[in-house]
Amino acid sequence: MSRLMTFGWDVEALALPCPYDGSTILPICARMMPDTIETHREMFGLSGPVLDIDAFDRPHRRRIEAPRRRSA
Repeated sequence: MSRLMTFGWDVEALALPCPYDGSTILPICARMMPDTIETHREMFGLSGPVLDIDAFDRPHRRRIEAPRRRSA
């Protein structure tokens, strides 16, 4: 969370950390703020778009699903 906040995101934890697939995860909501993109450009030395999704080869990750509620 602190790294995202350093980059200019407004970050809020949605729940406590929990184990998942051998790691600990923290569900968050990260909102882009007016200076977020410019901060990324400065920190990473970028001059073009930072949200060009087609430019990245993303690895396949297992989908995270919410736990099912037990019926009473």
